[in-house]
Amino acid sequence: MVELGEYPNRSEAIRAAVRRMVAEENQSERRAERPFARA
Repeated sequence: MVELGEYPNRSEAIRAAVRRMVAEENQSERRAERPFARA
């Protein structure tokens, strides 16, 4: 992804991946707190 120019360096690519993982984990936790779908 760095070679494609999506990120300026490897550290930024890793930071973005960690942020995405944390966001996905938070989202799955929120879904577990609300077992019923919104109408």
